Amino acid sequence: MEGQVTKTPDGSFVAVRTGEYKNKEAIFYSTASHPFGPWTESDKPILIQAGVPFEKDEIIAAQITIDVNTGKQYLFYTGADYQKGYWIMMATKE
Repeated sequence: MEGQVTKTPDGSFVAVRTGEYKNKEAIFYSTASHPFGPWTESDKPILIQAGVPFEKDEIIAAQITIDVNTGKQYLFYTGADYQKGYWIMMATKE
């Protein structure tokens, strides 16, 4: 896993990682009842690299943050265009 392990309001844990999916980079979501696992990873990614302008070359450094008041999860990650720079990105579940 990249990034931190995040404790959920119900006491379980989530973590995310980047990996390849259909010739693009993607972010995958995993859960566990203990911070050292065992981890159960989703088969489908929660986010797929979108391309230009902010995710042209890669997406990296994914992490999940949870709003303690609402339980809403926020995915933060870095998008890159090697010619222009890197951006901090955020995504939420609709």
